[in-house]
Amino acid sequence: MRHPGWLKVFAALFLLGVLPGLLPAVERVVLQLKWRHQFQFAGYYAARELGYYADAGLDVEIRPAVPGLDPAVEVSQGRVAFGVGSSEILINRHNGMDIVVLAAICQHSPYVILVPESSGIRTVHELVGKRIMFEPQAAEIEAFLRNEGVHSFSRIFHSHNPLDIVTGRADAMTAYVTTEPFILSHAGIPTRRFLPEQGGVDFYNDCLFVDGRVLEDKPEMVRQFREASLKGWRYAFERPQQIIDLIIKKYDRGLSRAFLENEMREMRKLVLPELVDVGHINPGRWKHIADTYVGLGLLPKQYSLEGFIWRPQGAGGSSPLQWLLVAGATALLLFLGIVLPVVLINRRLREGEARRQVLFDNSPLPIVWAYTDGRLEFVNRRFVTFFGYDLSETPTIISWATLVIADEAGQATMRRLWEEVKAGSSSANGQGQSADLAVRCRDGVRREVVVLAQRAGGRIVIMFDDITERSRAEQALRMRITMLTGDNGSGGIDIASLFDIEELQAIQDSFAEATGVASLITTPEGIPVTRPSNFCTICKDIIRTTERGRENCRLSDALVGRYNPDGPNVQPCISGGLWDAGASITVGGRHIANWLVGQVRCEEMDETLMAAYAREIGADPERYIEAMKQVPVMQEEHFRKIADFLFKLAKELSIKAYRNVQQARFIVDLEKARERQKELQSQLVQSQKLESIGTMASGVAHEINNPLMSMINFSELIRDRLDLLPASERGVIDQIRAFAGETIDEGQRIAGIVRNLLAFSRQEGESEMAANMREILDGLLSLIGRLLDKDEISVSIDISPDLPGMVCRPRQIQQVLLNLVTNARDALNERYPGSHPDKRLQILVVSAMREGRAWVRTTIRDNGPGISKEIQNRIFDPFFTTKATGKGTGLGLSISYGIVRDHGGVIELESREGGPTFFHVWLPAGVA
Repeated sequence: MRHPGWLKVFAALFLLGVLPGLLPAVERVVLQLKWRHQFQFAGYYAARELGYYADAGLDVEIRPAVPGLDPAVEVSQGRVAFGVGSSEILINRHNGMDIVVLAAICQHSPYVILVPESSGIRTVHELVGKRIMFEPQAAEIEAFLRNEGVHSFSRIFHSHNPLDIVTGRADAMTAYVTTEPFILSHAGIPTRRFLPEQGGVDFYNDCLFVDGRVLEDKPEMVRQFREASLKGWRYAFERPQQIIDLIIKKYDRGLSRAFLENEMREMRKLVLPELVDVGHINPGRWKHIADTYVGLGLLPKQYSLEGFIWRPQGAGGSSPLQWLLVAGATALLLFLGIVLPVVLINRRLREGEARRQVLFDNSPLPIVWAYTDGRLEFVNRRFVTFFGYDLSETPTIISWATLVIADEAGQATMRRLWEEVKAGSSSANGQGQSADLAVRCRDGVRREVVVLAQRAGGRIVIMFDDITERSRAEQALRMRITMLTGDNGSGGIDIASLFDIEELQAIQDSFAEATGVASLITTPEGIPVTRPSNFCTICKDIIRTTERGRENCRLSDALVGRYNPDGPNVQPCISGGLWDAGASITVGGRHIANWLVGQVRCEEMDETLMAAYAREIGADPERYIEAMKQVPVMQEEHFRKIADFLFKLAKELSIKAYRNVQQARFIVDLEKARERQKELQSQLVQSQKLESIGTMASGVAHEINNPLMSMINFSELIRDRLDLLPASERGVIDQIRAFAGETIDEGQRIAGIVRNLLAFSRQEGESEMAANMREILDGLLSLIGRLLDKDEISVSIDISPDLPGMVCRPRQIQQVLLNLVTNARDALNERYPGSHPDKRLQILVVSAMREGRAWVRTTIRDNGPGISKEIQNRIFDPFFTTKATGKGTGLGLSISYGIVRDHGGVIELESREGGPTFFHVWLPAGVA
């Protein structure tokens, strides 16, 4: 039956008019992010791409931000409905923006202040007067600085280029802990972080908020958007790799997977999805945040949180029946007012405990929770499988340490770390205390671990990271570098020190399989380095099983592998008649290995000759001939092509070997250069100290000298004129003469100090001349020898007979040695006030090489109490002294340092507490 055309038209009109009304409406909304696309906003991507928004009837556009854009402004001006912002949205609301916070994604602040490690800034207090790049919405950083007393600094525009703190545009920058530290770390730039929580400032962040007008008009839509978003966040942390794949595919802006994975790990620490409901808001914490803003002057004291925090509620008025229901519910809640809170709290605690148990039990790292008195509360499964001990066997941290830590030094380290964490101290980046330890597990295996301990409320959590393999790899690398750079970089080198043998084995196996020949790498003497590849039965199971056969094989391998820089060696094997070829592997012209191939037949075999050879080496002739039949047959021309390819491959290995040696030398040279740079920087700092103090010393010395000389002269005149007074005043005369004498003596002492100051400032000159160290020391002992005898100090002098000549200013060098010997005398008298057999002073003068040239090295050794490490870096500083007042000026070693430096020499200290102490004076050898 055919329907009339008007019926079709009617049906079409009906569907067009009615069907859309039956379908759920889709509402389009915009979410404004606070930054560009990255894992920081993963939950919203998950909600959109997994259909959570669509299920709520929402078509959501996720809009990234650009530098300078404020999501709060976008929301308040109606361009978007939802935004992501920092806790500053509270300030925005007070300033008239009608915005309501729906959820706090980050429970901890992601903001940090970042400085390069090379800046020398060690504490937040050293940021006073520095230039800090401030990004918008970082008021909590201001609160942190204020709490730490850092009020004076320069705020500069934030370029969002972390390299600006390296190039000098800024000294520090506000940053996200999830982003900039990773970027700088991968650029090879270590950084130091200052976290607001270290100053008691820990704000919510990445807060989801909504336009208040949208909330009033469409409360159900807002509720559904919030629930879908939080559902997306929970999914993002359950399956982070899937969401990272999604970001790379659909929200890519060139970020690497490593970056996104690092960001995910850092976000997990901020969001705490295993411990806290995602998006959780505590009104009391918002009150604390607001109080902090009041202290900064950003909010008035009479601020109000009313209407700022979203609370789900129904729309419309209340009927009498609703009031009745509310009253009944209120009575019921009053009745349960005691029981219900307890039930809910206990349930929450059980849930939290279960979450913690699951989190730590499934951790790949061994983890311990301990009470502050040392009792262990909880150990996870990995702890038991790693160390081999459970909680019943190690109930305390002490019992664990006694069983597991391998040595007394390690146990002392663990005790110190425990006490520091228990006292509440933490490392510079706020991540607890850490230490490297060697441990001995129950299975007897010794492992190396990094221990990280941190206080968490009334507990201490300890984690262990196994670094055994990393340590072994580092040690192997150091040994390899040592081998490559020893013996002038060539004599001690073998192939095992240049290549990973297993990698060579894989290359050899592939070559043998591709070409159909047997393959083996040996030393130049024929000793195998790798395992044989594709060896025939005749070689492996017959020839090499007899002593004569093995000897012939070694001899043949050595011949075919002999050094030949022009091409491969190709010849019949003397152990069985098979064809073999070899190529040399060299480094810097040194033959270090042979790569041998072969075990092929190029022509028909003569069974009579084969049988005779089998008998000669002591093998079964029949088995020998049968095995020979299994050897692959190959045309000689084809085999020679394989040999040519082998030669090229060996040549490439030789080039790689040489590069390995050069790289090792470069690493060693670089380390030496760094050490030398540190030494030169230290010398430069010392030189600058001496230069500045020398300028001052010169001025002071000249200003003092004139009145000092007048004082001494007038005192001498007074003393000389006393004889003119009447004899009857003898008592007074003698007293005045004594006073004048004291004045002259003290004046002369000051004059000596002035002369030292002038010498220190290099204003007193002396011509350089050829000098002999023995003569300098003879003059020295004539000055101080009697004092040393008086103090019962035995002196031994050992001067090498083959000393080279040197050019110097002898009086100044004598002054240097006099200062050092005087200090040694004081040290010996301090340790041994009376006579003692160890009260000895030794002077040793030898010829020595340093930096490729000849030097004269004079060493002053004493058995005094030694010099502690804490002050060794200061002993050459002007006016630094450990002697009692009046016993020394603190200029002696500074003057000595300057004199030796001016001679192009070096003065070095070698000492420890308890002695002995060595001062080495290096002076360049040479003739006038």
